[in-house]
Formats: sequence, structure tokens, C-alpha cells
Amino acid sequence: MWPIRPEPPWLCPAGGGFVAGVARSTSSFDPLLRAATGRDRLGPLLRALGFGDPSVLEAGAWGGVGLAGVESVRSVLRAGERGGLAALVVELDDEGPETIARVARRVRSHNPARPRLFLFAGPRFRKLVVASFGLGGELRQLAIERAAPRQSDVEALEELAARDGEGGVALALRHARALDRGRITRQFFRDFKVQRARIAGAWLGIAPECEPERARLALLFLSRLLFLYFLQKRGHLADDPAYLIGRLNRWRRRPCVGTFYRAVLEPLFFGALNTRPERRTPEARALGALPYLNGGLFERHALERRHPGLDLPDDAVAGAFDDLLERYRFTTREAAEAAADGAGEVGIDPEMLGRVFEGLMAADVRTTSGSFYTPADAVDRLVQSALETHLVGAVGLDPRAAARLVREGDPGDVAGDARHALARVLRELRVLDPACGSGAFLLGALTRVERLRAALGERDRATVRRDIVGRALHGVDVQEDAALLCALRLWLGLAEGGGERGREVVEPLPNLDRKVRQGDALVDPIDLVAGAALEGSTLVAADGSALAAAARPNGAVAAQRGEPLGAATLDPAVRRALRAIASPAERYLSAEPEEKPALRRELAAAEARLAGAWLGAVERRLHGLERELTARAEVRDLFGEQPAFARHAAEERGAVADRIAEIARLREALDDAGALPFFSFGVHFAEATGQGFDLVLSNPPWVRAHRWPASVGRLVRSRYAVCREAGWRRGAELVGAPGGVGAQVDLSLLFLERSLRLLAPGGTLGMLLPAKALRSLYGAGGRRLLLEQTTIAEIEDHALDQRSIFRADAFAASIVARRRDAGAPESNGGAPRVEPVTCGWSRISAPAVRVTMIRRGVEPLRFCLAQSDLPILPDDPGSPWLIAPPAVREALRRMQSAGPPLGRLPGLRIRRGVMTGANDVLIFRRVEPKLGGLAAVRALGYDRARLDGRPAASVRRFQALVEEEALRPLVRGADLSAWRFETRDHVCWVHDDRTAAPRRPPPRMARYLARHESALKRRSGTPLHASPGTLLRISEATLAPKVAWHDLALTLNAVALPARIRGTTGHDVPLIPLNTVYFVPTASDGQAHLLAAYLNSLPVRVFARAVAERAKDARFRFLAWTVALVPLPDDWATGPAAERLRRISTRAHADGAISERDEDELNRIVAERYGLDAEAMDALASFDRWLRGDDR
Repeated sequence: MWPIRPEPPWLCPAGGGFVAGVARSTSSFDPLLRAATGRDRLGPLLRALGFGDPSVLEAGAWGGVGLAGVESVRSVLRAGERGGLAALVVELDDEGPETIARVARRVRSHNPARPRLFLFAGPRFRKLVVASFGLGGELRQLAIERAAPRQSDVEALEELAARDGEGGVALALRHARALDRGRITRQFFRDFKVQRARIAGAWLGIAPECEPERARLALLFLSRLLFLYFLQKRGHLADDPAYLIGRLNRWRRRPCVGTFYRAVLEPLFFGALNTRPERRTPEARALGALPYLNGGLFERHALERRHPGLDLPDDAVAGAFDDLLERYRFTTREAAEAAADGAGEVGIDPEMLGRVFEGLMAADVRTTSGSFYTPADAVDRLVQSALETHLVGAVGLDPRAAARLVREGDPGDVAGDARHALARVLRELRVLDPACGSGAFLLGALTRVERLRAALGERDRATVRRDIVGRALHGVDVQEDAALLCALRLWLGLAEGGGERGREVVEPLPNLDRKVRQGDALVDPIDLVAGAALEGSTLVAADGSALAAAARPNGAVAAQRGEPLGAATLDPAVRRALRAIASPAERYLSAEPEEKPALRRELAAAEARLAGAWLGAVERRLHGLERELTARAEVRDLFGEQPAFARHAAEERGAVADRIAEIARLREALDDAGALPFFSFGVHFAEATGQGFDLVLSNPPWVRAHRWPASVGRLVRSRYAVCREAGWRRGAELVGAPGGVGAQVDLSLLFLERSLRLLAPGGTLGMLLPAKALRSLYGAGGRRLLLEQTTIAEIEDHALDQRSIFRADAFAASIVARRRDAGAPESNGGAPRVEPVTCGWSRISAPAVRVTMIRRGVEPLRFCLAQSDLPILPDDPGSPWLIAPPAVREALRRMQSAGPPLGRLPGLRIRRGVMTGANDVLIFRRVEPKLGGLAAVRALGYDRARLDGRPAASVRRFQALVEEEALRPLVRGADLSAWRFETRDHVCWVHDDRTAAPRRPPPRMARYLARHESALKRRSGTPLHASPGTLLRISEATLAPKVAWHDLALTLNAVALPARIRGTTGHDVPLIPLNTVYFVPTASDGQAHLLAAYLNSLPVRVFARAVAERAKDARFRFLAWTVALVPLPDDWATGPAAERLRRISTRAHADGAISERDEDELNRIVAERYGLDAEAMDALASFDRWLRGDDR
């Protein structure tokens, strides 16, 4: 009989380490569970949950709940209802999560409107499963070992129990929360974090000041225990699912000699699990029939070898068991696999390791690294889509057949020859995640690829999974802890597929330290030199044409197309080195502990030789190019002058010389270290990099350039095209901004470019990117790469629902794209057009990009569009993408054909409001006019100082009696709405009312400003010798009539602002816009009213929102370049139509709102000016409602 957990608390004698036994719940649910041994004993438990006694439903009546003829169902019982929420008890022959999901969904499909709480019972009622459908339709299951419930299970039942006066709806909502994985994840993380800190502080044998090492050892210790808890769940530890707590309890019952860590855990880790049974010591054999795991997890870590005296006191170990491991139920099913089955379980699954890793990262590290955990359902969607796309391209499968195969495991539509080709492609698949974190995407790929191979006839699940993990999957992460957890999850994936529960021996685990690496995927000096050695070269021949492949070494063209390490793979020395590394790498995968040291030395030497071969191949090509450039640089024309192409060649020769010098430095570093002192794809993943990866799946770090890690230095920035060509230049030109605007590239785009280089021709990319990359200025380089180097298959845009994927406010988009073969055309980023195809949502000529747009509160939009039609400016592949349904796009394109963008029109340059640089000092919320032209003022800093609890004297510094002539009304973006504005604040004014030129402040205002001299001097951008209180970014245009809008809003709301309004003195004074206001200065108030009419019209509002960057809470950023893209009809400012629009706008401004009749008339006139018919306007109106979250 299995030992059951905890015995009564036992205390060690004096000097022992344990102070308490295992914590147990005293809840009333504990005895109720133990008593529920059959269907006739369930009444007390169901009553405690708020329902009635169960009554058996005759088999002939099972059809009433949708269960007639359903396999595995033994009996069905009703247990009453509470406020419309019914309880149903189902006894099953098989209580597996897939069976439960199938039965529950059958019941729900029979009567979808009826909410239910399910209670499933397995054979002999050993296990009870409480299940309920969540708010999103997902099924959540809480499986309870009835005779030995975990404390977290009991706590969940207490949360499920009905409360006095609670109705069915409220109870159903609470059920959804109680069975939500997020609840137990947060609880488990809190406990894990506490235990990690306790263990890190408790280590003996390592200096207290070695805090990072102590924390890493604590994580390694807990990771080993977690792995064993998952393993014992399946009975793989001496056929005992309570093996570890049983060992601990036996230790508690005998005198405490030494520590449990040294006496039991160390022999378990290093003497038993890492040693074959026949070679184990008597001490290790005494631990029971344990599997030989190998794999590296139970090999002594470098830190453990460095500190051989490591030990843990018994109370620290007891805390890990009592307050963490024994509180929770473990399930070995990955959340990605559960998501694929629609059978989510409430318990600690391997996916939670990823969430724990994210949570353990300090906030500053998470901000710098950009690491956020990707949920299982998002992983599964992206993996499915990437696999479908790859199989369509690699095997030529029909897209519908590929979808059925990947999503449903149905190969029925795959013919014989195609099936053989498909099986080969899947066996040879090479998958990479260059920022693998804790392994979510690699686990997702493992789950889906294994199912595909099973569907094609490979039935030995354990063998298939081992083959996929050992040969197909590759991961890199800059953080060592992440690489450890990734390997741990992959090992768990193998253990989960390793046979039925109770099997005594699992197969030894593969050594994954060469498959999951700690390293920087962006900083690979060999590939940076090789891949970029010639990609910037644009040799020009005497006739002015660019020299093609014939004028360059073979590697140049390959490097430009992103080939891994260019054509250097064809170099004989490189090929010999690649062959030499293949055999030891294969042997290392299954090497035993005593074999690893020699193999590691052999591999290190082989890697050094391969690195030298790569460098030599690139160097030879560079020397060849240098000779070619030298010859061209020496060319002279008939007059002895150096022609343009010769001067260009001379410049490029210098760049090539720099590359050759870099290679020399790398060779020197390699010689000094004797091995590679850095991670290199071409060396460490040599078996895959030579040909390229078939799938790259990743959620790379999202970090803007000002927060990049130090490793991404100037050299790296110069090697990546997304950095060299940062910012959308035409967008900057539209608003008269310098070219560097928008050049703060996100780190994720470097990973995008890196991934495209690493992909094999025809390989598939599946990546989560910031949604801003689709529309922002900084995303231009990434958009250009995708359009020019790939055929995009799918875009999933979550920009209007920042929490639809991540728990943080993150605006995500997923991209699935296939890298083009070397010979594919590249004009406008489009693949050759073929016959029209159906992409699933609409009919369109290929290449068809499947698009899903997500917005909170409404159904997603699904449609298809042509890749070449993505850029808002079709002739500019770097321009923001116009993502909208086909009918809307057609209307917006028609608007573009009606006239130029606003930013191209003379006299309509978009500007931004003033900056103070010290709002607390220079903006006044309270202004009270006094006699003598004075006003009592209170600045924004007054309230802030009070809230901060500053001394009264410090608070009073923000109030004063000043001259009214030194104040002007201020308008903020939040003060603007369509057709009207309000002013609540004033700003310090030391400028001329007509020219905005600075002037000296009057005496009282000067004294007030002197109090804050230090704060005002700290302002950046203040002109030299400027008067105190001078506003920044101000010009004569600031004082002109204007049409203005808020930079951040739900829709574009424009208002005509007069140049002057009535001030506190009773005179007309300038109205000053703050920097949250964008505006267009106009020649007159009438022109401002006319332009406001256009900007407030339905067509323009939809156009602006279609291209605008998204912001939090489904708002939009109406930046200068966004509105500058809005087209205006050629004759927008003249004719009868313009006069009618001006009159409508004037009335609306006078009333502060527009009447329904006038709005209809305005939209009708604007539609005519753009050439939009009623159908186009209906499409725009429908899209407008969707963007607002209106599902009518």
C-alpha cells in the first residue's frame, strides 16, 4: 500500500533541526472527502458545497443531459441546483483529464445555457474531480486524491462552497475564480519565493556575502525537488507517489545524526539518480528502486564543485516540503498539451515554472531584459500556425489539409507520396527559440510535432519525444536560470511521455546542455563579422550599375539574403570541421557521467577548430574582395581623375580592412582562451546552423534602445539593418522632424532580423512582437525585412487589448512568415501572384495574409489581405501597415487617391504645444485676480508638496502674488474634445504676445521664479541666457489660429482654437497649448474651422485610427506623423463644399457640439470630396463602431 503523507508532527531531540511537522488543514472538507467512498456517501460533501443529496439518474434518462451512449460513463446523479446553477455527478471508468473534458463538453453542448458544477468520480472513488467551465468557455478541473487531499485542494473546495444568500450567478463566477489556474499560480509563486529566500539564506559552506551564488543554488535545489515531485506523481520513484515525504518522515522518526540534505538528498541526487543501478553504492541502493536519470540535472553543478562543503539545516529542508511541495498537487501535463486537448487541470504543472521564473526576476532586471512569460494558449496558437505554414510550404500540402492535420491530428487528406514527404520533413525538423526563457515555445513545438508524427503512424510516444528533444529542439537564453528551467521542462516532457504510471524505470534523460544554451543570441562575433562582412557593400561598376554576384565573393550575396554565415559553409575547411564535430556531439547526447569530461574536452577542441575554419573562410573572401576593391579604387579616367565608383570602392576597402582586423582580434581571443569565450550559432549549434533552422519560434525581449543591455554595443548596432535604417524617414519628413526621430529601435526587432538570418530558405518564423512595430516610426526596419525577405502568412493583432496575452500591459502582435527561397522575387515584399486562393476568411489573390484583430469587448475581426498592400504607402516597405478589413481598406485607399497627405500641403505643418520642463513651478491651477493688476496664484507643486508631507515653508514656495500680465490661459490635451475646449490652468508667461520672443519677467514673477532657480536651471533644452520661466518649443506659430487635437484619445477629436481668448484682466490674450496638444497653425479662423470639419468627419477619424499607434485601454496615439498621413482632397479648401463645411463647423464650435443633422451633412459632403459611396461609408461606420468596442 502506498505510504500516505504526513504523520503527526515529530520533534527532534535537542540539537535537531526540525521544529515542526507537515502543515495540515483542519477544514471540515477533509473528513467529508475521506468519507465520500461511494455514490451513497457523497451527500455531506455536496451539501457542504451548497447543493442537495444526489439522486441516481436512470440510464434511459441520460439523454436528457447529453450522455446517452457515451463511453466510460458508469452512472449519472443529479444533486439539485442553486439559483439556476446545477450540480451533476458522473461516475467514470477512466478519470483522465481528456475523458473528463470530453464528457463535460458533451453535457454542455446539449444545453449550453445551463451552468453546471461537475463532480466526477473515478473507479472505487479513489479520485474526485471538481470541474467547471470558466468565463471564456475553458474547462478547469480540480483533481483530488480523496483519501489524501492536498491543502491547496481543500482551500479550493472552501472557495467553491456556497455562502448564505448567494445566488447561482454569483456562485458560478466564484467557481470560475476558484478553479482559475491564475489563483493557484499566484499562491504557489508566493510560497516558492519565500522558500527560495529561506534556502538561499540557510546554506552552510558558502560565504554569506555570495548572495547571487546562494540564490542560484537555492533555485537549483528547488528545481531538483520539483522535478522529482513531478516524477513521483507518475510512480517513477520506487513505485511510490509519496516517496519523498515518506523519506522525510522516516528521517523525522529516528535520531537526527547529520542533516537530511547530506544523509539522504545528496546520495539521492548524485549517488542514485545520476548513477546506473549496477554501479550504485550500498548507501544509494538503500534508497530504493530508483530510475537512472542522467541528463545533467543531478550532476554536480560548477557551484557545488566549487563549494564541496555545502549543507542545509533540517528546518530549511522541512520548510521546502511542508510549506511548499506538500501543499500542492502536481500534474505532469504541460499547459500547452492541456490547451491542445481542451482539458486544463488546476494544479502545479511544468508551465508554472516559467511563471515562477518571471516572478522571481527583480523588476529592474525584468525591465532591462524585457522578459515576460508567454501563456500556454498563446504559445499553442502560434506553434500551430507556424507548423501549418511550414508544412504547406515544405511539402505543398493544401492549407485546409494542413490545418486539419495540425489542429485535429487528421491526416486523411494527405495522399501517399505527400505523407512520406511529410514524415521526412517532421523527422528532420530543426526548431530554434533564440530567447527561450523557460522553454514555453520549445515545449509547444514538442507537443504538436509529437502529435503530428503519431498521426502519421509513429506510435511509440516516448521514443518520438526523445528524438524530438534530442535532435530537433534548440534554445538560447542570456540568463542561466532560464536555460536551467527550460532544460528542466524538456526533461519533464520526456518523463511525462515515458510510460504508464507505476513503470519502475524511465529511460535515462538526454544531456541537454548542448541543446539549451546560456548565451547571447544577438552578440555572436563570428556571425556578426561573417553575416555583415559584405552586406553593406554596394560596389558600382564603371557603367553605374551595381555589381551583382559575379563581382563579389560567393558569400556576399548569401550574406545579404541572410544565409547563416554566408556561403562559408561551402568552404572545404569548414565542411571538414562540421563533419568532425557531428560524431562527438551525437555521442554526448546520451553520454553517461563518467564519459562527459572527455567528450567535453573533445568537443571544445572541435568547436575551436570549427570557429577557426569559419573565420578563415570569411577572411579569405574578405581578402578577395579587398583585392577587387583595390583594383577598382586605382582606376582613373582620361583626365587622370578618380571616378565616382573608384572613390566609392576606396571607401569600402577601408570598411573591409576593418572587418579583417576584427577577425584578427577574434582569432587572438580564440587562441588565448583555447575555446570559444562566447556563444556562436555556427559553432555551438553547428549541426543545424549550417543548413539553417526550419522553424524559429520566439517571444523575444521587448526593450527600447535606451534600456538595452550593455552587451548590445555600438558594434552590434552597426551590424543590424533594423538599427542602421532605424526610424521611418518619410514619416519624419512629413512633419519636418530630423531623420533620427523614431530611431529608438526595440530589441525585439534585432531578434527578428537575427531569426531571419538563421532560418533556412523556406523556413518559417513564428514570433510575438510589440504591436507598435507594425505602425510606429521605429518599426520601419523590421517591417521592411518582413516584406522583402518573407512571405507573411498570418498576423494576429492584439494592439487594442493589452492584456489579452500577457498579464502586464503589453500590446502584442504575432507574426507567422515563411522566408523566401533565394530565387524568389522581392519587389514590394510580395511573392509572385498566383491564382486566387481562399485563406479561410475571404477570397483574395495570393499571397494571402490571414489577419485577426482583437479588441476587448467585441468579436475579433478576421479577414485576408495581400502582403503587397500592407504598407500605408505602397511604394515604401518601411511605412506603417494599414491593417483593416478589405472594404475599409478600399475606402481608405480611395481617400488616398483623392489628394496628397496633409503633411505635404504647404502651410499646414503639424506642431506640438509648449513644454515647461517644470510643470510644478510654471503651471498654475489656482489663479485669483486681485486689485492693481495682480493675481494670487498657486502652482501644481503646492498640492504635490502637501501630499508628500513637506514642511509648510516648502509648500508655501509654490504660491505667490504675481502680475497678471505674466499669466496666460493654458489648454491641455485632456481639455480638448470635438468642437470645444476649456481652460482650467494658466502658465507663466515671459514672452512677447505677437512673436513669442523671450522677455524679462516683471518684478513679482521674477521673485517667484528666483525661489525655484535650481529646478528651472535643471530643465533640458533651455536656450542659453534665456530668462527664468522661458517656455520651451515655442514659436510665433504657437500664437496663430489653429486646429488642435489631444495626442492620446479614443478617437480623433479636433477643435479650432482661436489665437486669443479673454484673460483674467478682461483683455484678449494668447491661448497657449501644452505639449499634450498637437496642432496645425492656420492662416485664419475660417481655415481652422474648415480643417476641423475634415478631421472630425467619419472617413478621416477612421483613417487616423487605422494607422495610429495603439495605447492603453484601447486608445490611440494621434502623433504628428499619424495626422500628417491623412489625405485631403485636392480642392479641399475651395468651392461651395468647403463653404458648407465651414458653416457647419462654425455652428458646431458655437454650440460646443454638432447636431445629428449637421453631422450627417458633414459626413455626406466629406464622402463626396473623397469619392466614397454609401457602401464605403457603411464599411467605415462598421469599422468605427468596432474600434470603439461597440458590437451593434
